[in-house]
Amino acid sequence: MLFPSAAALAHIIEKYHAVEGGQQTLARLGEHLEGMRRLETAGVRLFGKEGEQGGLEIIRLFDAPPQVVFDAWTSPERLARWWRPKGFTLPTCTMDFRVGGAYRQCMRSPEGRDYWCSGVYTEIVAPERIVFSAVLEHDPGNKVLTTLTFEEEGTKTRLTVLQTFVVTATMRQGAPRGWSETMDRLGDFVGQG
Repeated sequence: MLFPSAAALAHIIEKYHAVEGGQQTLARLGEHLEGMRRLETAGVRLFGKEGEQGGLEIIRLFDAPPQVVFDAWTSPERLARWWRPKGFTLPTCTMDFRVGGAYRQCMRSPEGRDYWCSGVYTEIVAPERIVFSAVLEHDPGNKVLTTLTFEEEGTKTRLTVLQTFVVTATMRQGAPRGWSETMDRLGDFVGQG
């Protein structure tokens, strides 16, 4: 920042605590960038500008064959064991796993807030691909399309999650972390055999 005089700089420093505020802002920026780096290292990439169509891509390698990873997505009993970020629960999950079949589920936050989601399966090719729509009831105007691709890599599975939606501040903040933690839980689940 440039100031017209040393006196103007001294005034800003004294009155607004500019040095301390600047240091705090840069520290928060550093924490944010470190968080983004950790997500990218974990195979999570958010794309698109706020207010426009964008989305999220996650690529993870699981130590299980494609059929095992695919099957984890096919029943409410299986989803209930892993489908949620850290600290959340899945108290309600109904699904009709077939093309044209609907699902509805509720994730509950550690604070007790419910996040309802519903949608329809539009494509299922076992054990290679699942495509489904979603409406987030707390953000009903934001329709989400999720494509899961399961690729065999020896005895492992490379899962690519491609999700498209209108990028909002809430999606930008919560989706990458929520998905990353959910994929960690899926890895634990499929690793149990």
